[in-house]
Amino acid sequence: MAGMQVFGDNNNPLQGTSDAKTGNPQGDIGIAGPLAFWIIMLLIGLAFLILFPAGLTNAPGSISFILYKVGSYIIYMPGAIIFPLVVALWIGMRTGANTQNIRKAIDVGVINAIYTGVIYAISIFIIYLIAIYSSVELLKALPTNTFVVYLVIIPVATLLILTPLIGLLRRARSQA
Repeated sequence: MAGMQVFGDNNNPLQGTSDAKTGNPQGDIGIAGPLAFWIIMLLIGLAFLILFPAGLTNAPGSISFILYKVGSYIIYMPGAIIFPLVVALWIGMRTGANTQNIRKAIDVGVINAIYTGVIYAISIFIIYLIAIYSSVELLKALPTNTFVVYLVIIPVATLLILTPLIGLLRRARSQA
């Protein structure tokens, strides 16, 4: 994942330099950092759910109970809402800052959101398969319909809506 680059208008997103100044319309917007962070955090949450199953965590003061609850929290709150917001903000800001007009910011934002959503959905599907085959108890703690809603539908919808919107607003702000 370290080498993933997405179509955009910036050759070096870490320095924040724009290719609009140099006239290069085919730069790259890096998504590897935020996407890797997001997936690694979800892996940590799933690891807690696998290592400390719900059946063994019935004592509220035990470390197993606490780690199980931390894993559940990582999966359901940041995994479904906060991490997609951060990734959409990251990509949208770079998209808007490095495009030449508002229409281009929307187009590049949509392309980046779809690309990130597809990469994320494939990654999370692989993680889910590994988690299900590694722990029978996880089926009780994380049913398929809950997993699909909280870890696929809500995050991908958030990316698809907010990435182009943030890119549009960033570009409009720069042009105002």
